[in-house]
Amino acid sequence: MSFRNKIFAAFSIVTIVLIMAISVVFYYYSSETLEENSKENLKVMTDKLANQLSQLLKPMEFISWDFIASREFMEEMATITYIKPDTIEDAYDINRAQVNINQIIHRDSLSQNFYGVNVFNKKGDFFTSNNNNYVKPQNSKSIVNQLPWKEQAQQAQGKSILIAPYDDPWENSHQKVFGLARVLRGHNIDMGYIEVQVKNEEFENIFILPQQEEYRIVVLNDDQVLYQKNVENTRLLEYYQEVADRGIDQVTDYKNPHLNNKEIFGKKIIPDWKITILLVQDYSKLMSPVYDMRRIVIAIGLISAFIAFIGMSVFSKYLTRPIRELQQCMESIEIRNLPEQIVLKNKGNEIEALNQSFQDLRTRLNDSIEREIQNHSLVLQANLDMLQAQINPHFLFNVLNMISNKGMEQENYEIGEICEAIANLLRYTTSTGQKTVTLSDEIDYTKNYLMLMEKRFEDRLKCVVDIDEEMMKMEMPKMILQPLVENALNHGYKNTTKTMYVSIYGVIKENIWKITVKDSGEGFEEAVLSEIRSQMVRVRNKIFLEKESLELEIGGMGIVNTYLRLLLCYGECADLKIRNNEQGAEVELSAPWNRF
Repeated sequence: MSFRNKIFAAFSIVTIVLIMAISVVFYYYSSETLEENSKENLKVMTDKLANQLSQLLKPMEFISWDFIASREFMEEMATITYIKPDTIEDAYDINRAQVNINQIIHRDSLSQNFYGVNVFNKKGDFFTSNNNNYVKPQNSKSIVNQLPWKEQAQQAQGKSILIAPYDDPWENSHQKVFGLARVLRGHNIDMGYIEVQVKNEEFENIFILPQQEEYRIVVLNDDQVLYQKNVENTRLLEYYQEVADRGIDQVTDYKNPHLNNKEIFGKKIIPDWKITILLVQDYSKLMSPVYDMRRIVIAIGLISAFIAFIGMSVFSKYLTRPIRELQQCMESIEIRNLPEQIVLKNKGNEIEALNQSFQDLRTRLNDSIEREIQNHSLVLQANLDMLQAQINPHFLFNVLNMISNKGMEQENYEIGEICEAIANLLRYTTSTGQKTVTLSDEIDYTKNYLMLMEKRFEDRLKCVVDIDEEMMKMEMPKMILQPLVENALNHGYKNTTKTMYVSIYGVIKENIWKITVKDSGEGFEEAVLSEIRSQMVRVRNKIFLEKESLELEIGGMGIVNTYLRLLLCYGECADLKIRNNEQGAEVELSAPWNRF
C-alpha cells in the first residue's frame, strides 16, 4: 500500500471514528439528559398531584372533625339515636333535635365548598347540606343498609375513610361524587355516620396533566383504587398495584411484562391518608425525540464523511507529492554521488528536515563503517590476547609441576602442597568454559587460598567454614567469596600482629540464602565504610533507575565489584551488607534461593 493510500486510510479511519464517537456521545448524553429531566418532571408532577389531593382532603377532614367536636351536634345526635318516641315529651325532644341538626348542617360555607355533607343513622334519620337533595323517609333506612362502605367505616372505629368515586345514592340524578366518611361514636356506641362529598369532576380535575395521553395514573388507598387513567385492563392495573407495594424510590424504571416495554414510574405517598399516587410514562414515547435526533445525526455523519473522503483524497495527493520526489532522488543515489545535495522542487519544512536527516544518516553510516573496521581489529587483538592467556597458564602449570617434583625428591611435601594449591587457583581463575560454579567449587577455591595464607602467616591465621549442606550445590558466579576473604586479610590486619580469625557462614532462611564473611581485625574506618556504601548506591541506581550499562573494573574484585556482579546475576533482589561488629568487620551476601 502506497504512502498516499495509507494517509488516506488513516484519515478516513480517524474521521469515521471521530464522527461515530461524537454521535455516540451526543446520543447517550441526550438520552441521559432527557431521562433525567423526565424523571425530575415525574417527581415534580407526582408531588404536585399529591399536594392538590391533600388540599382537597384537608377541608373534608376538617368539616367531619368540626361536627364531632360540636357538643351541641353530638348531643342532638344522641337524642335522636337513643330516645324512642314513646311519650309526647320524647317525641318533642326528638323533633327539636332534628330541627337543631338541620340548622347546624345548613350552613352557607358547607353548601359553597362541598357538594354535600350528609349525616344519617341506621334508624333512617337523614340530614344533608345539599338543598337539592330529596329522599323519602321510608327510603333512607334502606339506602343506609345498602351503603358498600358502611362496614369499612365501622372497622375504622371513628377514623375517616375515603370512598372511591360513586353515584350519590341520596339524589335522584345519581350525581357521581368522591367522598370521605366516618362513624359518629358516643359512649362506644355508633350514633350514625357523617359523609362529606365533592363532585367527581372536582376530584378528577386534580389529575389533569399536559399531554395527558402519554401518562398512566393510578391512585390507591390501601387496596382501593381511587382513580386510574389510561390503564387498559385489569391485569395491567393489578401489575401497577404490585409495583406500588414494592417500596420503590420516588422515581425509578421497570420493564412491564404485560406490555413488554420499559416504563418510568413516579411514586408519591401521602402517609396521613395511606394514599399512593403512581404516575407512569412509556420509555419509548419519552425517548422518541432522541430516536428522531439519532436518525438526523446519522444522516449528517454520512454526509460529513463523504465530503471528508473527497477532501482527504485531494489533500493526501498534494501532501505526498514532495515525498514521491524525494523517493525518486534517493533511488538515484550511488556511492559516487553520496556527498551531493538533493534539491527538491516541491518542499516544505518537514520534507527539508527529512532530507537533512537523510544526509545525517549517510554521515553516521560512514562513521559506523569506520568504527566497525576498528572494532573488528580489536576483536582480533582480543582473540590473540585470549590465546596468549591460555598459553601462559600452561607454562606456569609445567613450572609448578617441576617445583613440586623437586620438593618430593627432597622429601619436602609442604612444597608439593603449596604448588598443588597454586595450580588449583590458576586452573579455577583461568577456566573460561563455565560462567557459573557451584558453591562447593567456590568454597574449595577459597579454602585453597586460605591454605596458602595459612602457610604464609603460619599460626597467626585461623579459619572456620560453616555452610548448610543444602547450599553446596547452589549455582552462583565465580570468585564471589575469595575477594571478600582477601579483603579481610589485606585490610583488617595491616596495623596489628594479633591472630587473624576469618569465618564463613552460610544459611537458608525464608527462601533467601545468606553467606557472611567475618574477621576479627580492626574493622572499616567510618570514612571508608561511608564511601563504599555510597558507591554501592550509585551502582544500584545506574543499573535499575538510570538503566545505564556498567563495566567491571579491570583487575578489581573488591566489595563494590562483587556487589555489581551480584546485581547483574540476581537482579534487584540481591543485597550486600557491610558493617563493623564488636570483634571486627563482616560482609553479608544474600539473594533469593534458586533465583540465579
